Amino acid sequence: MRLRLLTAFLGLLSVPTLFAATVRIETDVPYMSGDSGAAAVARRLDVYLPVGVETPFPLVVWFHGGGLTGGSKDLASDTAVARRWAERGVGIINANYRLSPAVTFPGYVADAAHAVAWATAHASRLGADPRALFIGGYSAGGYLATMLAVDPRHLREAGVPSEAIAGVISLSGQMSTHFTVRAERGLAAPGITVDDAAPMSFLRADAPPLLLIAGDNDWPARREENEFFAAALTKLARHPAVAFRLVPDRTHDTIFSRFAEAGDPAALAMLEFVTANTAARQTTAVPPASHIADAGGLLPAASGWIAAQDLKLEQFERSSGIRILMRLHPKSPPAEEDAQPGAYMRALSAGQGVAQHGVLAVYFADEDDWRVWIGDELTSRFVGQPGSAKELTESGAIHDVKEDFLAAARARSHAAYAALPRDLPGNERAAAARRVRLQAEALIDGLIEKLGSK
Repeated sequence: MRLRLLTAFLGLLSVPTLFAATVRIETDVPYMSGDSGAAAVARRLDVYLPVGVETPFPLVVWFHGGGLTGGSKDLASDTAVARRWAERGVGIINANYRLSPAVTFPGYVADAAHAVAWATAHASRLGADPRALFIGGYSAGGYLATMLAVDPRHLREAGVPSEAIAGVISLSGQMSTHFTVRAERGLAAPGITVDDAAPMSFLRADAPPLLLIAGDNDWPARREENEFFAAALTKLARHPAVAFRLVPDRTHDTIFSRFAEAGDPAALAMLEFVTANTAARQTTAVPPASHIADAGGLLPAASGWIAAQDLKLEQFERSSGIRILMRLHPKSPPAEEDAQPGAYMRALSAGQGVAQHGVLAVYFADEDDWRVWIGDELTSRFVGQPGSAKELTESGAIHDVKEDFLAAARARSHAAYAALPRDLPGNERAAAARRVRLQAEALIDGLIEKLGSK
């Protein structure tokens, strides 16, 4: 992962917003754990962060175009747009994803969902406002963003609730089944299909706010598809926050190639959309996240295990008032962020709203290590003796009880793993996922037992 600072070019857009003196860029960050070969190259992202702004900034996860068969976050047009937005005080995550024919639908949609999961897990650490997380993209990327917005299954399987998304921007995206998906399914071109791979199939009133943008000289029917989908969401589904913007004098290519120009109508519409929805979200509490988020794809998404454990933790929260969150990360925090003991976990738990009356358990796959944050108001209960969080920390009591608790959870998970049949299907990665799943389940059950028994 490479980091660098760029001096900002101030003056992209004329809409008032926060300016950043510099832009910090992190490149080629993996957002899935255990990848190798082509998948390891494809499932990476770049982070463009404004430096010098005084308040947490909105964050947009952006997907490139290329017909689902090409394109890259590294193209000059994509990097230029990301830099310009960061210079204006908006964080951008440029994410790559696997392409067809190496994968077929819904593989690239699942990749996009995991990139968003990575963003939700790291937003607070990056300095972004977790209430102001947006998804967007151009062309095929706009299609992916819209699919995530209207079909909640993809984000849910990655551990992200729809409520965590502040808004979605599609720049000339396809609203019917993408032509590459049609080709994968052997359907002749030209043609229009509306099925499980079409945003048009999902008319939801509870989808995140949507901004659909197209050019007046866009590809055939692209303008009409977007206009129709916006009308269907608004008039049939009664969605309260859908907007369609037609940009004059724009083709399918120039609607993005001119996106970084000062005063570009499409960019102005996006900035207005992000600004308005950020302000609306800041008047409310941070939306409740899923109890379990697997940002690195460490566990099998189709197993149903996350959903079952999430329900268990939701029921415990309703009965006890204690919120337990679990996050699975592929990488440990950078050394500079983890220098002071406890500071990283305190900051992470504060960003998730559990620093005082909640619990945050985090797994770091690269070190095969678990860390647990016990909220200050729960420390005495967890330790089993009176005293403030500060007193129990300084005496070493909380550390000792945590270590004993983690050791007991590991022992239970090892015993459960040893009891599994030896001929279970899957490769080494599947076996590792089973081990992590059993460890996570032992921790969850142990926390519920320990905190619910008082």
